[in-house]
Amino acid sequence: MPGGDYSSSAFARYLEGFLDAAGVEHAAVVGNSLGGLVALRLALSSPARVSALGLVGSAGLGREISVALRAVTLPGYGEVAVAWGKTLPGATQRALGRALLLFGERRRVPAGWLSEQRSLARRPGFLDAALAALRATVDLGGQREVLPDRLPELRVPTLVLWGESDAIVPVRHAREAAARLRKGVLHRIPRCGHLPQVER
Repeated sequence: MPGGDYSSSAFARYLEGFLDAAGVEHAAVVGNSLGGLVALRLALSSPARVSALGLVGSAGLGREISVALRAVTLPGYGEVAVAWGKTLPGATQRALGRALLLFGERRRVPAGWLSEQRSLARRPGFLDAALAALRATVDLGGQREVLPDRLPELRVPTLVLWGESDAIVPVRHAREAAARLRKGVLHRIPRCGHLPQVER
């Protein structure tokens, strides 16, 4: 992965460029976690491009976020975690730890997901890019980019979808976000964690 700007605004510009290259004038855009913040940024910066919006366990709706993610932003700690995660035992430990953190029910972790996580961790540049993206959006105090005050600007139908057992971003963010939306619908999934699209 290349070095550079890993902010949500940069990802939104990249997404808009992708839509241009694909010849897509407007689309329903759905994002999970950081992807939710990116989708929200695109909807706010280029409202004509987004016909509907889906925010799934989305970042950017409040300052609170898991202490596990905040800790990795510490100088030195993140680099040690990346170096360890690139080894075979470190990649295995990382995959298992992520499963415990991201899923509401352990029995719903797909076996293929664990092997994919181990493989991704050992891919050159992947963990470095993941750390850069995390540090661009999170610090020790929590999420750096919070946009709930801008939600009333959205004029497109917006689904806020959240696992009630999300250990990364509190479900309270979903309730508060939905209340600020002009055309918002909130759907909470019981016994589901941060990755509803994988777990359910």
